[in-house]
Amino acid sequence: MEKGRLDDRYGDIEVDTEKSMEVYRRWKKMARSAPGPLRRPLWLGRPVRPAPGAFYFEGGGDAREEG
Repeated sequence: MEKGRLDDRYGDIEVDTEKSMEVYRRWKKMARSAPGPLRRPLWLGRPVRPAPGAFYFEGGGDAREEG
């Protein structure tokens, strides 16, 4: 990141997608898989609760099997 310059205009942005992907891959190695068939914790409060089926992985498999 750097401070804005006088010649910068609204919407000027540059993203290093390679570096972003590298950071994402490092994070993914540290992240833990969800245990069991749930992809969202049932106890987590939400302003609008999703349909019950949204909490489970497709096919009812374990998150660790999803890769």
